[in-house]
Amino acid sequence: MSHFNISTNFRTVAGQLEQLIVPNQDTAATSLTYVTGSHNIKVGMQWGFGSNGYSTNINADLYQNYQNQTVNGVTREVPVSVTVFNSPISTFPELNANLGIYAQDQWALKKFTFTYGLRYEYLNEDVPAQDRPAGRFAPAAHYAAIDCKSLPGMTCWSNWTPRLGAAYDVFGNGKTAIKASFGKYMRAESSAFANLFNPVASFSENRNWSDPNGDGIAQDSEIAASNNPNFGKITSRSLDPNFRREYNLQYSAGIQHELTPGVAINYYWFRRSLHDTQLTVNRAVNLSADWTTVPVVNPLTGEIIQAYQINQNKASVAPDLYVTNASDDNLRRNTFTGFELGVNAHLPRRILMFGGWTMERTVDVDCTANTLNASATTNNPNTLRFCDQSGQQFQNLGQNATIPYQHGFKLNANVPLVYGFEASTSLQSYPGAIKAVTGGVSWTVTRGSTRYPADCTVPGCTPGAIVLPSRFASDPAVLLQLVSPGTRYEPRWNQLDFGIRRTFRFNATQVMLQFDLFNALNGNNVLTETTTLSTSVAPYLSADPNAGGLPTSILQPRIIRLGAQLRF
Repeated sequence: MSHFNISTNFRTVAGQLEQLIVPNQDTAATSLTYVTGSHNIKVGMQWGFGSNGYSTNINADLYQNYQNQTVNGVTREVPVSVTVFNSPISTFPELNANLGIYAQDQWALKKFTFTYGLRYEYLNEDVPAQDRPAGRFAPAAHYAAIDCKSLPGMTCWSNWTPRLGAAYDVFGNGKTAIKASFGKYMRAESSAFANLFNPVASFSENRNWSDPNGDGIAQDSEIAASNNPNFGKITSRSLDPNFRREYNLQYSAGIQHELTPGVAINYYWFRRSLHDTQLTVNRAVNLSADWTTVPVVNPLTGEIIQAYQINQNKASVAPDLYVTNASDDNLRRNTFTGFELGVNAHLPRRILMFGGWTMERTVDVDCTANTLNASATTNNPNTLRFCDQSGQQFQNLGQNATIPYQHGFKLNANVPLVYGFEASTSLQSYPGAIKAVTGGVSWTVTRGSTRYPADCTVPGCTPGAIVLPSRFASDPAVLLQLVSPGTRYEPRWNQLDFGIRRTFRFNATQVMLQFDLFNALNGNNVLTETTTLSTSVAPYLSADPNAGGLPTSILQPRIIRLGAQLRF
């Protein structure tokens, strides 16, 4: 049995949970092209199928957890709990068909070139009938198949997706072209949607254990009973029989011009919007009637936040989850807008260069009250604060900052040198990632225990005071967003890379040797960080752009890579 020391994060005796993932997808494709003087017609088919099986197992179906305890200067491990699993499990959700049949044509008509096509897509997933063997903490069970016959709305989705494009040769000399395109693209799927309703899944929970006989083995009689009567069972979900597959619409328009032979400049506008996004609603909890408002002082700004606490009679009610589409784009949408300016140059002596500038932003709207703890307490009004990044809805709960456009730059070059050597370089400069997509800083407030930070100085904030007094022992924690998204970003990062290579030829054999230097400036920019307020507000009030939460990832340090490639 696996022994895990909570104090040191050290595991001994046996390994962790054994997982075997067996993804398998086969693809068949065919196409036929017919070319005439002004038309280039193509029809084809793509068909994907397979399974995404996985299984889990663990010694004794549990971990034994210990923590260090020091008595009279002697430290020893003391058993405190076990983490039990509903293993063994094995399941194989199926992708029966991911089918695409398409027809397209490219038509040249004087100065115009039109590209148009239509694609039919069919997606069919299911979970075959299966048996779960008995484990130490979960009984054996049989489950019937789940497909679009037994559960209407479960894939078996048919969709038509048009693709349109046009290019206009302004002067008829092939040097200046105006272009535009439109396309509908369905969300990529394999078996993830069917797996939402798969009754076989891996679960774990902690249970008390003290090893009274001191033999170091967690026996059934020593393990406390579970407080969860639904342990090992997935949360019950029902499905809208008219559920539709998510899709996005993509638009682009731009102009391309040849400055001189080998040098071209282009400028493009891009837009992408999501539609029919998947939505899970907990019908057991009412968005307005089952919550009580409590004022909380924002320790960063002094603003009064109306925190919502679920009523006691609904705190532990079994969720009634209903999967449907967020068909109202005012409640849920995601829109990307981007601009791109680029220059491509094919210069003498086979010198290649590219330089580009981008300006882009993504505006997200999710006012469905389903963002936080979506597996249990959905319909949570605390999620409505800063839910509309376009600044139109629920601004009385918190004013959204305007999402700014972010600018990026890139320069690439490839230059042949003497004696067959080639050098390449890349300089890129990108804005830092938004520090938190759903909010600049979040704060988890537990009734009766969470206190205002000791260095809180804003009006109304009493350092060390309890934020929310206890009402009931089972009050769940409240997650509050303190800062609007779009106001806190990581610092801009710049990266310079170099490379040099040469190919040696020996009759029919080629050997390419390559040297690369990545992040030559050895930048150490923080890419992601924790954004959870704890006992101090100082990191989030500092004028230093590098200040903030604990870094969780940084730009990789300077790296040297040597490579060789042999062709024969």
